[in-house]
Amino acid sequence: MSLPDVGFRPDTPTALTIIDCAVWPYTVQAGTTQAKFKTDAHSAILKELQPMSIALGDTIQVTASKGTDGSVKFAVEMIARHRPEPNTEEHAQWKYDGIVLMMRRCIASAITNCKANNLEPTSELVGPMATSMFIQSCKSFDVNYLIGDPDDLPF
Repeated sequence: MSLPDVGFRPDTPTALTIIDCAVWPYTVQAGTTQAKFKTDAHSAILKELQPMSIALGDTIQVTASKGTDGSVKFAVEMIARHRPEPNTEEHAQWKYDGIVLMMRRCIASAITNCKANNLEPTSELVGPMATSMFIQSCKSFDVNYLIGDPDDLPF
């Protein structure tokens, strides 16, 4: 069964939940209706989605508007990241992924700090620095917010 194409009303924000984002065109859901983006007509939406690191279950808002030259412009905004139900296997994996991403950020920050201070980023320097940053960040932040891009963090 083929899904219908997503349609937009001019200047009307539309909230869409990502159902499948493995391959373009993505499948989305608005209310109980599922649809697919149009491969070519909605390619501008894909360009705006790429830096957002879209994942299954995320909710975006798309607003289409007509330009003075008659072209259609899309404004895409992230509304909500998907959060699995607590105490499920999916939640445990999600939390683990967030912890791993945070440790990677700490390692990258430690390397950057070494280079900024004209030090060679060796394992003897980077390891303890990254571990210390990681421990302090886990004490200070809710680990649930550590999923996704650094731009998504609440500070």
